[in-house]
Parts: sequence; C-alpha cells; structure tokens
Amino acid sequence: MIRSVRETFWRSELRWWPLWITGSLIGLALTAWFSLRPGGLLVPHWMSDKLQHAIGYLVLTLWFCGLVPRSRQWRTVLACVALGVLMEGLQGALTANRVADPLDALANATGAVIALVVARSGLASWAVWVEGWGKR
Repeated sequence: MIRSVRETFWRSELRWWPLWITGSLIGLALTAWFSLRPGGLLVPHWMSDKLQHAIGYLVLTLWFCGLVPRSRQWRTVLACVALGVLMEGLQGALTANRVADPLDALANATGAVIALVVARSGLASWAVWVEGWGKR
C-alpha cells in the first residue's frame, strides 16, 4: 500500500523517503502553527504581512513541487492554495485576536503560483540534486 502510494504521487527516482516525508510533515505543521498562533510570525517589522504569506507559501509549494513529478505540480499548487484558504478560514474561526483576510489568502496563492514558475524554470529537481550530493 505505502509503496503504491509513493509510486503514484511522488517522484519515482527519489529514495530518501523518510527524510522527505518528515520534512513535509514538519513544513505543514509549521505552516499551521504560524497561521494559527495568536501573535503571527516573528519577523522584522519592515516586512509586510502579505510578503510573509507569499514567501511562506512559495517555500512550502516549492518543497512539494520538488517531490512530485512534473505532471502533478499543478495539483500541488492547487493543494497549497487550498491549504492557504483553509488556514485563513481557521484563523477567523479559531483565534480570538486574528481575522480571516481574503488578501492574505490571495498572497498565499500568489506565493504558490510563483513557486510553480520557479519550479518550472529548473528548481523542481532540487530533491534529486540533494540526494545526488549525498552520494558523493
């Protein structure tokens, strides 16, 4: 079962699955934590809220684009956009001092789409490169 799921959804040439799955779970957990914690992110005051959202979802989406075949990258972007919308909705529903902001969801989506452009420009193979460096 696990092997067939891995072969269906993930890049077949990758071998360090425990590392990639652990990193993915950590990335998703950090995204949820930063989205739902009361104080927001701890970043420099000069960085706009929308830029924080875009960068966060750019990194998250680029991570997953490196783990899936090119044919699944659009679905990966859509999943990350859906996660961004969900996190914004949960902010409004679960936190007392934060509100759901449609512009934050738009910034999340913008970051995810930029990640696809970056991935399609050549960085989608980053996980393959990392595994190649590990063989040296």
